[in-house]
Amino acid sequence: MINLLPEGAASEVKRLYKRRLFGTALIFLFLLVLESIFLQAPTVYIQDQRLSVARADLASALAKPISKQANDASELIKDTNNKLSIFHPEDQLSYIKIIDKIFSHKISGISLRSFDMNKEGGIKLAGVADTRTNLLTFIKSFERDTYFVGVQSPISNLITTVDIAFSIDFKLSSTTNYAKK
Repeated sequence: MINLLPEGAASEVKRLYKRRLFGTALIFLFLLVLESIFLQAPTVYIQDQRLSVARADLASALAKPISKQANDASELIKDTNNKLSIFHPEDQLSYIKIIDKIFSHKISGISLRSFDMNKEGGIKLAGVADTRTNLLTFIKSFERDTYFVGVQSPISNLITTVDIAFSIDFKLSSTTNYAKK
């Protein structure tokens, strides 16, 4: 077969062919990227909506009383740690053990608001109980514990049936390791 095109024209045709092939490939690549963006847009929108719902659920969960009780407890612990930091480190360990022992009696429905302890081992707890039953259970748990003696709760704590502001007084048992520091 004989090529009737001059040699310069044949190289021009080859160059033109390569340009058109490269241009077509770029157009297909652009269309592919555009199509993938177009097809992923609904997925991005759905994920954004799910994120908004999750944030709203988290905000409502943080607003619930249980979350507030956890925040109150953490604030109480931070405040107590600040107060305990003035004690000598050896004494501080015994106070932390006492506080841990008190918190081991805490049940759901009881929110502790204050904790006071004097040098003689007398302890006063104040807080709010959601029901009278929870308050009585909380008091009885201290009465059954041998670490605490003389558990006293005023009768006025039992007048109301819900959202009861209470105070409990008791002392550390003289036989506990906590009181021997």
